[in-house]
Amino acid sequence: MSGGLYTQVVFTGGLTVVRVYFFHRDGMLKMKDVYQQNPQLGDPSTLEKQLEENAQKLDHLRHELTKFEVREHIQETMGVRIVRPEVRIVR
Repeated sequence: MSGGLYTQVVFTGGLTVVRVYFFHRDGMLKMKDVYQQNPQLGDPSTLEKQLEENAQKLDHLRHELTKFEVREHIQETMGVRIVRPEVRIVR
């Protein structure tokens, strides 16, 4: 998961995106609990992979959000603008 739209979403609405994944996780945990209490409704193990993927996405989002917050803090406190170097392909 690198760059592209995913990273842009993190920077423009990071907290909102993180909240969405938290809500997804909470919903899956509730479903898993219901499945454990009443196996006729579904198999709780079917949610394990989704919960793992959700945890990975949340970790990635937290990391990206932290990087953005650090950049923002440096810019505010030191008056320094951090710019990513432009990468060009030369043939």
